Amino acid sequence: MHTLTHALDIQPGEMVAFVGAGGKTTTLQRLLIELRAAGRTVLTTSTVHMFPLKGVPAHPFVIESDPAALAAQLPGLLAETGHVRVAGEQLRVDKIRGLDAGQVAALKTLPGLDNLLVEADGARHRSLKAPAAHEPALPAGVDLLLIIVGLDIIGKPLDEGHVHRPEQVAAITGLPPGAIITPAAVAAVVTSPVGGLKDVPPGVRCWVIATKFSYDTGPVGGELASAVLGAGDPRIEGVVLLGAGPVEQIGSAPMVVAKW
Repeated sequence: MHTLTHALDIQPGEMVAFVGAGGKTTTLQRLLIELRAAGRTVLTTSTVHMFPLKGVPAHPFVIESDPAALAAQLPGLLAETGHVRVAGEQLRVDKIRGLDAGQVAALKTLPGLDNLLVEADGARHRSLKAPAAHEPALPAGVDLLLIIVGLDIIGKPLDEGHVHRPEQVAAITGLPPGAIITPAAVAAVVTSPVGGLKDVPPGVRCWVIATKFSYDTGPVGGELASAVLGAGDPRIEGVVLLGAGPVEQIGSAPMVVAKW
């Protein structure tokens, strides 16, 4: 079976950031499990609100905003457990604030750390979004940007019930409110300099990850991949159609990679 780590050529020392909508946390968890299986140490964090991870091996969850305290605690925890999740502040029982972008950037050079995985965007559980003026919250030092979108958004109406920030999506695509979302429209959003590629620093490798891939969504997934690659932006190295759940639910190809 293919792995995301291999497909995306994630090297030790790299920071991976996740933006977009429709499966950022799920994709992060898949990468985390792969990296740990390969023997790498991993920090996971966020520059937006965050939650404990589910479905991954037990690990320390450090809530600490002081950089000096983090620098003192994290190397030992990484050496002991291999994975640490880091947040900045517990705001409520059900709400945890991530770290500031500057704090995340400083974590990249921690002794003993192989990879840093960072959620840098929020989407309120929708499968498509375009960023507001203050989004995304990308830290300095990102090596690989994963632009996430859920394939289940294709065929749905452009409205607040299905899209986060539908007015921005309408502005990018030219679709009127309530219009049916097409693969071409999704490709326009994820490849736009005010959409998926907003504020991407020079030299950052970018991939589009289309989640919720299955036999049902396979045809539109292929259309989306063709449209994304056809946009011709050299920063986007490829597209992954990523299935969820047991392999038998999505046939023999839980992951399909299309690249230049």
